[in-house]
Amino acid sequence: MKKLIPLLIALLISSLSIAQLAVTNAAPFNSPAYLVNNILLGTGISTSNITYTGDANQIGYFSNGLAGAVNPLGLNDGLVFSTGNVNDIPSAGNLLSTSFFNPGDSDLLTIAQSVRPGISSTHDAATLEFDFIPEGDTVELRFVFSSEEYKTFINTNFNDIFSIFLSGPGFSGPYASPAGFPNGAENLAVVPGTSTPITISTIYNDPTKTPPSVNGQFYIDNPVENTFSLNGYTTVMAVKFYVTCNSSYHFKFAIADCQDGSFDTGVFMEASSFSSNAPIGIQFSTASAGANSTIIEGCENATLNLTRNDTIGNHTLHFTIGGTATNGVDYSLIADSVTFLSGIDTASITIIPLTDAFIEGQESITITTISINTCGNTVVSSDSMYINDMTSLAPITALPDTVICINGTATLSTTASGASFPISLIWDNGLLGNGPHQVNPTANTTTYTVYAQDANGCISDTSTIDIQLYPPIIINEISLTDSTICEGTTSIILVNAIGGGTSLVYTWYDGNNNIIGVTDTGAFIITPTFDGEVFSVIVTDSCTTPTKTENISIVVEICTGINETLSDFGLTIYPNPSNGEFTIEKPIDLNETVHIKILDVTSRLILETTIDKESQNKRIDISKYDSGIYYIQLIINDQVSVKRILKE
Repeated sequence: MKKLIPLLIALLISSLSIAQLAVTNAAPFNSPAYLVNNILLGTGISTSNITYTGDANQIGYFSNGLAGAVNPLGLNDGLVFSTGNVNDIPSAGNLLSTSFFNPGDSDLLTIAQSVRPGISSTHDAATLEFDFIPEGDTVELRFVFSSEEYKTFINTNFNDIFSIFLSGPGFSGPYASPAGFPNGAENLAVVPGTSTPITISTIYNDPTKTPPSVNGQFYIDNPVENTFSLNGYTTVMAVKFYVTCNSSYHFKFAIADCQDGSFDTGVFMEASSFSSNAPIGIQFSTASAGANSTIIEGCENATLNLTRNDTIGNHTLHFTIGGTATNGVDYSLIADSVTFLSGIDTASITIIPLTDAFIEGQESITITTISINTCGNTVVSSDSMYINDMTSLAPITALPDTVICINGTATLSTTASGASFPISLIWDNGLLGNGPHQVNPTANTTTYTVYAQDANGCISDTSTIDIQLYPPIIINEISLTDSTICEGTTSIILVNAIGGGTSLVYTWYDGNNNIIGVTDTGAFIITPTFDGEVFSVIVTDSCTTPTKTENISIVVEICTGINETLSDFGLTIYPNPSNGEFTIEKPIDLNETVHIKILDVTSRLILETTIDKESQNKRIDISKYDSGIYYIQLIINDQVSVKRILKE
């Protein structure tokens, strides 16, 4: 699996005077082993089996790379190798073109042909190879690619090539690797963010070419060769890749001319940049409005700064988020990682506490980084900050209630607490001061709002309350269970009334305007004393809401002896009215199964049961349903009788 992380670092450093790059391959800089172990090698890596192939003058040590007012190299010193003589590189203004008539490299030819298929050969290859064991879990290396082929031979077959071949655990590829690394090698010398090999035709800016620029953001022109004699070069390239610590890997650095041995190409590798550092050590610091690690909900933010112990390369640091505060609930959602940019040692996390309606007490946010150093030791770094409740506001209370009588009043009040006293309550609807406030709204619903503000200007959430007025009393319907009855029998007056205060009171009058009862439900049993008697009801409430009156008359007949018991199959229902529990009883001589269905006034079936042949009665319970009239269907064989029952 590929684990390469290409990074780009552009370093632009100016000087007040022009100075020349210096190169030497005099002892001890003529030793490849010395150049690797004492120049290229940084911390956390050990090397072995160092070999070099090429002319002795193709490798050496460079210094003074940051000198020059116009075009500093970007690297101060390090290892340099070239397709020509490295000692010629500092000769500013000279044409660099040395041929040693040495062979090329087959892997370099394959890579070069991936860019320019017409390339048929490579020449004057120089290769530096070694095994290495990293102590950390990442390895880094920084270099600059440069060439005398710029810009004349861009997009031609004279497209000199440089590669970094890596073999080892987690890496595989089509290129040759030593016997101890059977999975082949992968090329790391690619244009940042791509898999494109680095050549003069894959990184350049030249308006005379087609296209005029390819990855031009990585190219620096050197037309007057004021510090060294190469026509163009790249910005500093950095490769960073993950490794398995304490495992063995193999590097092969290789460079060659393409198609002929003319015009030199070189690579500068920064001193001590080949390193495998222990995981980043993190230091924390907090910046908030209060200059401490405590912030207030909805009033101030904080910045948690994480500082690493180096500035090499871009680095994404993952961390765990803990504490008693909930990410995305108590504070704005933060990611579980930060990225340190190359050259920068600090990355920041902004903590924005969110206002809520809960008193939670102080809550904490803990950021913890866990890293593994030198093969297995766990390094834990963490820091915490704290969120205090902001100015908090208790819900508004209304006395006597949030629903009041028409022309009534309600007393509104609330309390607040916060970090800084005094606390002011800011009401709307023209209410001044902290309160309590007595209000007498005239609209059916009036909304009142208030918020608290402490001495530091921190503002609470807004608290809202609706004060409603009881609606006027309305009698929608008045009816009789039986509008025509036999003399001496009863009927039930049913009144459907709505509105009014907390409870309705029904006062019942007979035909002589005498009070015959007072109930808290809209049902009353009457026994008329004369035909056409008019009964009345007056509905009042607990407020001073205007009353409502309705009348109803009833017809009294002299019955003709019809046996109503037969029409009911002789069944008896008692008590009626009831509280919802009643009994249906069969006559002794009825040896039939009785099917029973109970329906409400909308004809919705709410209960179904039977009285078996062997049973004489059935206890029915509809107490869980609303008060009112219910219909009982009594079914024997194909005959149906319907009775009504009043649930109080």
